[in-house]
Amino acid sequence: MDAILLLLFGISIILSMIFNFNIVYPLIFGSLCFAIIAKRRGFEWGEICKMMTKGTKTAFIVIQIFIFIGLITGAWRICGTIPFFVYWGTKLIAPSLFILCAFLITCFMALILGSSFGTAGTIGVVMMILARSGGVSVPMTAGAVLAGAFWGDRCSPISSSANLVAAITGTDLMKNIRNMLRSSAVPMILTCIFYAVLSVFNPLTASQSNIASEISANYNLNFIVFLPAVIILILPFFKCKIKVSMAISIVLACGIGIFMQGASIIDVLGSLLLGYKPDFVGEFADIIAGGGLISMFKAAMIVLTASTYSGIIEKIGIFDALEKLIMKNMARLGKFTTAAVVSIVMSMISCNQTLAIMLTEQVMRKPNAEMKIDKYDTALDLEDSAVVTATLIPWNIASAVPLSVIGAPAYSVIFGFYLYALPLWRVMRERLGK
Repeated sequence: MDAILLLLFGISIILSMIFNFNIVYPLIFGSLCFAIIAKRRGFEWGEICKMMTKGTKTAFIVIQIFIFIGLITGAWRICGTIPFFVYWGTKLIAPSLFILCAFLITCFMALILGSSFGTAGTIGVVMMILARSGGVSVPMTAGAVLAGAFWGDRCSPISSSANLVAAITGTDLMKNIRNMLRSSAVPMILTCIFYAVLSVFNPLTASQSNIASEISANYNLNFIVFLPAVIILILPFFKCKIKVSMAISIVLACGIGIFMQGASIIDVLGSLLLGYKPDFVGEFADIIAGGGLISMFKAAMIVLTASTYSGIIEKIGIFDALEKLIMKNMARLGKFTTAAVVSIVMSMISCNQTLAIMLTEQVMRKPNAEMKIDKYDTALDLEDSAVVTATLIPWNIASAVPLSVIGAPAYSVIFGFYLYALPLWRVMRERLGK
């Protein structure tokens, strides 16, 4: 019966992907399935509710960050921060190195936004417009955009995945980021070389996009609009708490929106809560619209719903057999290789990055404790496995949504070199004992 319930849960997730249903619904169904399994194993409903509540404690910490991220996405749009980056990103592109530029510009944009989806929906769309109009390979450009988006999604101070990993492992976010930058140095260099070679054979020949002129005509692009992003990038390195840095950035962005972009207080509040709605029409207007607190509702519900599983899973030992198998083979395979394999399986089952991260941490918790793995090593293993391997699964929304947004085929992942170079580099280093 337990196996049937888990199978039904898996089918519900697959169906949600096929028919484009909100994945929150199958996750709620999954929570019910786990609750029934717990009941069948002798737990009372009161105990089951306590298990579920215990699991949501970490979720509420992450949701607080989600609230700030949502507000920032609205504030940075209306104050001109995001248009500023898109404008200069298009200006700084070297036609002969277009794919490499697309990757690096997307990396920087993702570092600022902390969102792979948000990056794909802004600068990613722009890069694809330029590629199509300039005769550059669409799959290659899409792979570079996807890789760049997840480079930032992995190590931005305001990344939801980075904050989630820090919360569930009990680690310091900024220390995690420093560790991530070190572990990805070589894969990043190799990725740049890879895209430089692709660029030589796929130069940008011409571009008919009017995006840059549309931005300059509708926004004040004074360098002051860059300050909200500077605050996010700089203050955390001076021991300023990330939520405080984000709050300062939001307040400053709102002021810039009112005094430099001519927005009303009502417009600013609307952008913060319901998303930015530009008062002009055009190619860029469709790209820049969105963000706001409401944009994080789905992500918050995914984390909240998925977190109810963790308390139940821990108590009823549903992964006991898997944990024993891992502990038996972990010393032979290596801790990271094991985490990477588990993360791929969880990414295939869960169909979304957030749940894959949480389930991988859940499954690896006892084996890591048994081997006395440091919590910062655990956090880095998650960042170098579950955060990026989710994008390698075609039906996982981590890759399906960004590729859909930029209008690229699923096989574009093949050209997302960084996404598999990073875990492969970690596996190779582990096999060599370094």
